Amino acid sequence: MSVFKKILLLLLGLAGLSAAALYGYIQSLPSAAPQFVTANSLLPEKDFDPLQCNQNTQLNVAYDVTVTVTSELNQQAIYDSRLRFKTQLTQANDDVVKGIASGITINEGQGDMALQDVVFLSRIDAQQYAVFTAFDDLGLIEKHPMAIVSQLLKGLSVGAPDTNYFFSYDPLQRTYRYRQRARQSVTGGQPGTEGQSGTEGIVVERAAYPTTANIRSFAGSFSDYQSDWMVQLGKNCLPQTLRTVEKHALSVAGKKGFIRFKIEAKAIPVFTDIQQYQFAQYANSGNQWNVAGVNADTLADRVETEAQMWEVLQEFSDSKDMASLRQAANYMLDHFQATDAVNALLQSDLSDSSKRDLIFALGITGRDDAESFMLQTLASMPVAAGNAADLQKVRLMVSLAGNDKLTVESFHALANMAEQQNETPNVRNNALISMGTSLANLSDSGQGSDYLESQLRQHITEAITSPDHSSASAILAAGNARLDGLEQSMLSVLESGTQKERYAAGRVLSQDESQRDRLIGHVASEPSDQVMYAILSGWDAAELTSEQKQQLERIAEQAPAQKARLLRQFLAR
Repeated sequence: MSVFKKILLLLLGLAGLSAAALYGYIQSLPSAAPQFVTANSLLPEKDFDPLQCNQNTQLNVAYDVTVTVTSELNQQAIYDSRLRFKTQLTQANDDVVKGIASGITINEGQGDMALQDVVFLSRIDAQQYAVFTAFDDLGLIEKHPMAIVSQLLKGLSVGAPDTNYFFSYDPLQRTYRYRQRARQSVTGGQPGTEGQSGTEGIVVERAAYPTTANIRSFAGSFSDYQSDWMVQLGKNCLPQTLRTVEKHALSVAGKKGFIRFKIEAKAIPVFTDIQQYQFAQYANSGNQWNVAGVNADTLADRVETEAQMWEVLQEFSDSKDMASLRQAANYMLDHFQATDAVNALLQSDLSDSSKRDLIFALGITGRDDAESFMLQTLASMPVAAGNAADLQKVRLMVSLAGNDKLTVESFHALANMAEQQNETPNVRNNALISMGTSLANLSDSGQGSDYLESQLRQHITEAITSPDHSSASAILAAGNARLDGLEQSMLSVLESGTQKERYAAGRVLSQDESQRDRLIGHVASEPSDQVMYAILSGWDAAELTSEQKQQLERIAEQAPAQKARLLRQFLAR
């Protein structure tokens, strides 16, 4: 994840783009398929590949790095920081590169604070110069400032001319192109131009195109998209110096602004023996840091009338203004009774999207009274009043289970709903699924107990063997609650259940690494592409063993066209 996204998350809580849509678009690009790297890519028995651009030697370089990040909304500064560290990049086996960042300090206006060392991995594609094609932060927490390392690697990359580069680890979603031109002689010692880089005879320039556009239409417009990027090249694969600036527009609570970061790096002598560091899958998982943030709700206009509340709800599908949505929910909690909410959810002249967003808003207010309001609303909804009313009940249960202020009262209310025989199967089944979610969230907040778990297990055991086809809901509830000991029951359902039940079993069992071989065996005989997709979507192809990948490839060779296509798409990720 790029530092843009991480700082957006920590500042404003903005949602990321769909990973599925992103990957689908990457596949459509005319550049090479994205590369991946993990701790499993390190092979001690294999040596590094000497790099021609590094004079046929091992890559082993270090840099002193300074990063400044600023963000503004409506010309008002909301974030400012300076990050300094030194980093060393040492080639391991093949094209895999080990990285260490140390001597890290960050200043967010309260003076310099020291951070722990961070290790990471990358892959390098060395041609005339070098491009970092993959990045793994080895378990670094999402909001950590050292996420900027991925942007440093992108900045140090110098690609070949007339080639499209999409850095799979960079959610800025831009496509980069490079070009070379002869250096013009300059008298008087004038400095070079921004975005121009070179050795003695050439200058390299970089352009950043919107990836959502047709790259071919920009082929003749390089200068219009030229980056604020400058490197000083030497006789090796990587630059001697780097200066890069990138900027991203923001729109929050109706306010316009931007986030901007500048990276400056200068080559220094290598400073450590990188072999002394551990490059395990979650090596950085204990590396904590609380970054200064800003409450986006303070930027939203206050909702002071019922008309304003309905206007915000009606516009949310287009605006995605979370801060204003919370203001609308606050107005409802302060001025409405639960029966008023029920009437609103049942009335035909309010759009379904507004009803959905109303319930969603109540679940994200962060207020202690939101849970009680939603419970009263759920209890006041009519029983067996048709699909439209059932849909609102399901939405209320989902919102309750995911509420940050969740208490055991919601768990018991959901358990009661799951037992109500006068409710429709759809409502009862979704109540069971939400019980699983609520138990997991209660456990995470320290409110879980053996009693609550045993109560859920009893519901699941009864449902998984029930003749009313509720076993799919029971399996999903168990998965949501992260319960163990039910694997054999799920495997039985996977072999002989309905498509819906097999889908649920495949989805939950795919989260258990010990079940991979058995699930791969099931994929060979599974007649439903949807069930197979449920299994595959729980895996990262890069984490499968070579034998497991080969087995899936053999299944694809003998499978019908659609099944083979899905398997090969998964393996290509």
